[in-house]
Amino acid sequence: STAASTGASTGASAGASGGAGAGGGGGGGGGGSSNLGSDPLSLIFIVQGISVTSKISVMPAEYSTDFAGGFSMFNLQMAPPDWAKDGMTLGWAGRRLSGDSDSIFADDSAATRTLRGHFFYTLFLVITVPLAHVALLRLVEACLKKPLPEMLHPPLLEIKIFQVLVMGIFDSGFAVLASPESRTAWKVIAALEMLSVVAVTVWFMSKGLAFKRNSRWIPIANVPTRRTPPKD
Repeated sequence: STAASTGASTGASAGASGGAGAGGGGGGGGGGSSNLGSDPLSLIFIVQGISVTSKISVMPAEYSTDFAGGFSMFNLQMAPPDWAKDGMTLGWAGRRLSGDSDSIFADDSAATRTLRGHFFYTLFLVITVPLAHVALLRLVEACLKKPLPEMLHPPLLEIKIFQVLVMGIFDSGFAVLASPESRTAWKVIAALEMLSVVAVTVWFMSKGLAFKRNSRWIPIANVPTRRTPPKD
């Protein structure tokens, strides 16, 4: 069932990459207890951590700008494409809310510009990755004329994408909250984006704990593996 596969996927994902995620969140310890050769996410977490260190005020400009700042793309901290720049300023929404020409979202501070670009690419991935994943699964199953293994179905890939997005979300969000130049409206958006990560994380952990409660260790090929017992 969907619930069972979700629980199994989240449980497996939490066990496999939890160390890498915790290390990445620590700002560069990204490998955690994982092996770089066996978990490519660890390398991404390390690079993301290097990008975050570029925000530390005591760092020399040569490091922050010339070296660490170059890795900001791994946190999706890039300018949105030209066709999306006007829409991402949210001027249209601000004028509608405030009722005059002075938009509450009128903000050109560096932190807010970074958040706008990051928000665009995050939203793009959150929408396109699940749709492309499901479409590819359906296409392959139609060609093979048989279902693919559960491990290839959602949400395992989506959970990995979420883990990669988390550091960029918090890095961009905290930068706006700490910036005296950013307007209140953008601080609210930053806070809501970070709270959404907390909400998804709580859901993620609840699924893992539910799977743990309803499963037991079963030896498969002499390797203890956690599996949901078959129903009678």
